[in-house]
Amino acid sequence: MRKGVSHLYALVKTVEFDVVLGDDSFALRVELFQDKTRRQTFRANIWRNELYRIQSTFPQNPSTGRPEHQPSDEVILIDWSSNLRGNYSVFKAASSAAALNMVLKAIRAALDHAAGGKVEWRR
Repeated sequence: MRKGVSHLYALVKTVEFDVVLGDDSFALRVELFQDKTRRQTFRANIWRNELYRIQSTFPQNPSTGRPEHQPSDEVILIDWSSNLRGNYSVFKAASSAAALNMVLKAIRAALDHAAGGKVEWRR
């Protein structure tokens, strides 16, 4: 087996939008990548913004062993692609616009399914 990079993808588009489903609201981010040599091959990463309260372990107070810093609220990107039907880690499309539309259509279907009906899209 040869060693090295098998395919090189370049980021061609990033979109982010807010979603409200009942009492749950969050942002979704789509990062679209295009293969540099196979121009009709794409990859998409789909992320959900989640707010987490995290606590650093170090530095610690030597006498108590407790962290010296207070917890902080941080936005963490969580992989959301498992909510989609289909695999968007490598897929074919005629153009980057067509590829993005395919991914957005899959996201819409997942949101419609979660909501039990059509979700309103605002532009």
